[in-house]
Amino acid sequence: MLQLGSSREAELTVSVDLATARVRLRPSLDGEVAESPFNHHLEGAIPVVESLPGESVKLRCCFNCSMSDYFHGGTGLSGMFCFRDSREAYGSVRSKDDYVRLVPDAITEYVDDLYVCRQFEQREPGTGYRG
Repeated sequence: MLQLGSSREAELTVSVDLATARVRLRPSLDGEVAESPFNHHLEGAIPVVESLPGESVKLRCCFNCSMSDYFHGGTGLSGMFCFRDSREAYGSVRSKDDYVRLVPDAITEYVDDLYVCRQFEQREPGTGYRG
């Protein structure tokens, strides 16, 4: 059983169909494998990690970080904005209007959904624009 707050290494295979700009994720943890269907968004494919049998799993990446969010008009494999240098301002976002006022001045960098930095903080429900 995975203990709350603990980290374990897992293998993550990412397949991208360049013709259709669709992505599929295939995480494997201790021999258990799950696979997402091809999806136009990593946002739709990443939650498959939580479906590994018998585990409560969260992928440690910018998608699950409390300091990152998507462009309010972006779609597809568009990446994310990181707000780690504007943590307090981003933490006060409660609506799309708040978020639009924050962007672009508060952005630290533009990152891939699967990127992770040393300042990663697990996203809690209700955080930022994505909620």
